[in-house]
Amino acid sequence: MAYISYLLVLGFNLQTLLASSWRASITTWAWSILIATGIYLLLQKPSVEIFDEGLRVHNPFTTITLGWQDVDVVEAKYSAFLQLNSGKKITIWSAQAPGRYHSRSVHSSEVKGLNLTSIIRPGESPRTDSGVVTYLCRTRLKSFRDAGRNDGLQYSVHRNKSLITLGILQVILISALNIFHI
Repeated sequence: MAYISYLLVLGFNLQTLLASSWRASITTWAWSILIATGIYLLLQKPSVEIFDEGLRVHNPFTTITLGWQDVDVVEAKYSAFLQLNSGKKITIWSAQAPGRYHSRSVHSSEVKGLNLTSIIRPGESPRTDSGVVTYLCRTRLKSFRDAGRNDGLQYSVHRNKSLITLGILQVILISALNIFHI
């Protein structure tokens, strides 16, 4: 899906280059870089890596690593999220929940053997990203606790300051191009 968006942005740039002056092309390219960065941040970068010792959540501007010993509850409402022992809530951007009527289309054969309650939330459906992440995290958390382990990954937060700086510079560049009518 992201690649189609990139192709559309490239097509807009080529059309502007062929049909307009070079000044309009510069502004279009600046906007396109900003849009492509947004597409990357929202569609491609978010992901989650699940390990036996914990998990690593890649959100647009942060990467959070935490062990299962820090996790209290794994839930899915609007997206999958982790409630930590410290009371902090970590949202997993890559595991968005479906609409509220999705649970009506879930067949009972889809949830057999998943140890879910009789009524499931739309976000816990096995056909959704949030349902898959929630199920895998709950399974790993249960096996971690059943083994009596306490040696999971260390909690750490890494903020991607270069992407934040790049976004600010792009907005400044576009503002300057629009102010000076380039």
